[in-house]
Amino acid sequence: MKTSIIPAEIKNDELYNRIINTILLFNEEIETVLEVGASSGDGSTEAIVRAMSQLEDKELYTLEVDLARFAALQERYKDLDWVIPVNKSAVHLNEYPTKGQVEDFYNTIKTQLNQYPIEFVLSWYDTEIEKVEYLGDKIGGIDQIKKDNNIENFDMVILDGSPFTGYQEFLKIVGAKIIVLDDIIDIKHHFTQLALRENEEYECIFCNAALRNGYAIWVKRDII
Repeated sequence: MKTSIIPAEIKNDELYNRIINTILLFNEEIETVLEVGASSGDGSTEAIVRAMSQLEDKELYTLEVDLARFAALQERYKDLDWVIPVNKSAVHLNEYPTKGQVEDFYNTIKTQLNQYPIEFVLSWYDTEIEKVEYLGDKIGGIDQIKKDNNIENFDMVILDGSPFTGYQEFLKIVGAKIIVLDDIIDIKHHFTQLALRENEEYECIFCNAALRNGYAIWVKRDII
């Protein structure tokens, strides 16, 4: 299965700095953090590590499915025992939307996704499904991390994984004190953003729809 390392998108930009500032602002509330879509670890992961390095008790679980990126992630943080890279997909294969659901989204909800022909989008979907099928038992990473470490929920979660499973990932971590979403005006987190807007337990403290495909940081009102 072909793998590749890609340049970090969240790198020394507004969201990178917001992640650092959010961790430092709510440092007394944060101990366990989950990042979905860590890539090779030199983007948002770097920001998380920079901020969490100032905390005392801490654990950072980083999910990355691509083998080459995961190897680079492991190497980068091999000397930090509180950074725990996990080579699994975030959700199970049967939790992916169907191809028909992806096509319906494309045709009925206009987002950044519509910059691309539907044939391209569906080819990305097919490639991802093929990759997840190839993983065998390396699926369901969020559930597995919770089970293996007896974690009911994480204190902070950064969701920047597959474009097709953002909402499914969210359903597994809703209740976390802090939720960071990347790509809120795309298929990845369109429904997640809507759900959080309707959830009275959360307040959006930072949001910028103009930065790439938009980001938002949601915090539980009871810790603000």
